[in-house]
Amino acid sequence: MNFHAGPKLAFAVLAGLVLFSGCANPPRFVKRTPVLRLLYRPWSKPFLDHPQFSFYIKRDWNGPISINGGVRYFEPKKRAWITVQFLMSNMEGYKSPNRYRKFMREQGTIGDSHILDTIEISSRTADVARFTTYDYAPEYMLGESYKVLMTEMTMIPDPAGVYVLRYEAPRRYFSKFYKVQKEFINSLAVASPREEEESDPIPWLKK
Repeated sequence: MNFHAGPKLAFAVLAGLVLFSGCANPPRFVKRTPVLRLLYRPWSKPFLDHPQFSFYIKRDWNGPISINGGVRYFEPKKRAWITVQFLMSNMEGYKSPNRYRKFMREQGTIGDSHILDTIEISSRTADVARFTTYDYAPEYMLGESYKVLMTEMTMIPDPAGVYVLRYEAPRRYFSKFYKVQKEFINSLAVASPREEEESDPIPWLKK
């Protein structure tokens, strides 16, 4: 009789749970086993409430906080945050894609590259800039107290407007939580042009 089968089996089960914990849809054997269903806890949760975009975000992040044209999520201790907006030409903060590209190149300090990278998100071409900013506390004199923030800003042009994404964190935490940003970008789905023509985002944006 193999007395080590029990511990080995338990280890295999735990390893399987870790492996599949990032999946929104667990494997069939997890669904069919009551104990595994109780232990299973996905890494992320979906946001599906905007007509122009959807995505997955880390389960323990706080949000969504409603902002102009979109939402924001915070790391539990507010050491990082992710913002996604869909802005149309009649909305505050809107810029044309070319003006956004110019704006993104101008951000940051002399130590930043001021160069835009290009990536693909949801089968769309997106422009990306990474830059440094200084957040001065309002209760202090200018220059007396500040935080050094890192920002990764992404812009996706669209026939009806622009998608603007921002991942921001104090410089020392930027890399620590960047995995959440990568998962968010990889999961982001934006409406196709045909869907945009058939849907009206205005009612949601007026909430």
